[in-house]
Amino acid sequence: MKLLQGEEAITYNNGIALTNYRVRHIVETSGSANLMSILLENVQSMGMQYKSKPLLLIIGILLIVASVLFSGGKSGVIVPGLIIGAIFIIAYFFTRKHYLTIASAGESINILIKGKSSRELIDYVDTVEEAICRRKLAIAKEYLNIID
Repeated sequence: MKLLQGEEAITYNNGIALTNYRVRHIVETSGSANLMSILLENVQSMGMQYKSKPLLLIIGILLIVASVLFSGGKSGVIVPGLIIGAIFIIAYFFTRKHYLTIASAGESINILIKGKSSRELIDYVDTVEEAICRRKLAIAKEYLNIID
């Protein structure tokens, strides 16, 4: 990303670049590319969403418990129950997802975030909001200097 005059990079994670002027999301895959950039003074809202399928975890635990309780000590009964239960539990962990949305009046940046906790995303939202406040303050100071 080419920085504008006076622009400084603040952070770059998961394809999201945050500077003191803008937030930009870049996704490049084989055969496609997507770029969305929003100036900080135009950011209207931000949000984080967490989605999971806890039913998979419950089913997995119930299968493991049931196979242990009702196997009668027979490995031919307990092993398949343990394996299937473990598959459900592993599936639960693979279905957990965090989404981050940064919206302006016209467009939104919607990002599936991998490998980050809710706390880390909340900290990132705080960082963006602080950058927005600093940018709006800088714009106000520039405007006041023009008037004087």
